[in-house]
Amino acid sequence: MNIVVYIATLLVSWLVMNILYRFWIQRSKFKSIVDLKYFFILLIRKHYTGVPRSKMKKLHMLFAAILYFAILVFSVYIVINMIYTGLFRGARGTAVILLPGYNIIGEDLLLFLVSVGLGVVIHEYLHAQIVFKTGVPVNSFGFILAFIFPAAFVEIDEEVFAKTTKLVKISVLAAGVLGNLLLYLVVQPILLTTTSLTGIIVVGVDEGSLAEKHGLKPNDVIYGINVNNTRIDPIELGSYLKSYENSTLIIEIEMYRSRVGWRNITIIKEPFIERLGIKFQSIAPSQSIVQYIDPGVFLWMFKLLLWIMIVNGSIMIINSLPLFITDGGKIIIEVLGEKYGKVVNTITLILLILTLAFTATI
Repeated sequence: MNIVVYIATLLVSWLVMNILYRFWIQRSKFKSIVDLKYFFILLIRKHYTGVPRSKMKKLHMLFAAILYFAILVFSVYIVINMIYTGLFRGARGTAVILLPGYNIIGEDLLLFLVSVGLGVVIHEYLHAQIVFKTGVPVNSFGFILAFIFPAAFVEIDEEVFAKTTKLVKISVLAAGVLGNLLLYLVVQPILLTTTSLTGIIVVGVDEGSLAEKHGLKPNDVIYGINVNNTRIDPIELGSYLKSYENSTLIIEIEMYRSRVGWRNITIIKEPFIERLGIKFQSIAPSQSIVQYIDPGVFLWMFKLLLWIMIVNGSIMIINSLPLFITDGGKIIIEVLGEKYGKVVNTITLILLILTLAFTATI
């Protein structure tokens, strides 16, 4: 998708959003909770006065503050390391700027938006939960849709919040970052334990190919291939076929297919054939769960979990950094004061600009 189509997509979404708001929402029962700001930000807000259920212990607040600063150190290290690799190792592309609808399309766009929505909801939910326990009233909470970009928010009583202690402020501001870290840590082991270190899922078979002639079909899962009695990773098969194009190979494929089970297929490759004839995804479910889950469903699950990890890791890093509009920026101002806090925020902003300039691609 080129930039013209990308801009056209945003304009169409803007038009649809405005038409829906003007001719349906304003005439429906939802008009009291839905608002359109600046013609492209759709707000769904529920007014609410939060009542503290229990006081948050000082030890818990201290733990949240310490954990936040540990994340901050890690995030600063990531930024500095990216600048270093971009300057001295030419590693452009270390940071990738993702534009939904431009370089994230198809099913990945849906999964990305779901991941962003989940990430920001968890972020704001943790803010709200900590606020409730510190005694600061919550005026409203809700969701935002800016074009196709989802978000969430919590509105607290700023006057009451301003009178609380620094530890309370830091724990409230850090809660969102900790929420994204928690979601990341929950998803990561699920992803690691359900995914095979080696293996591929067949997603397509070329007509008339060796694969078709020997019965391979989409959704077959291949965990290993033996070429001339040498076991190789399935994703390396192409290079082996080309390297041994003047000899005959015997390829044993260990695979799983729904309702068929484990099978070994022996394929004799003629000298002039360089391709098996399959399209595949270089990922596979672990052998312990493959018999319980459809490979196509697994692919969706894998992509969703991977997007959740990428999005929440990114939200965590960006929000922990001392920038003027982030939780980290507000925390640093609370810790160092307005004057020095703004200096740190400015330095971090310059570092982030350098990071994008030396390492980022779209």
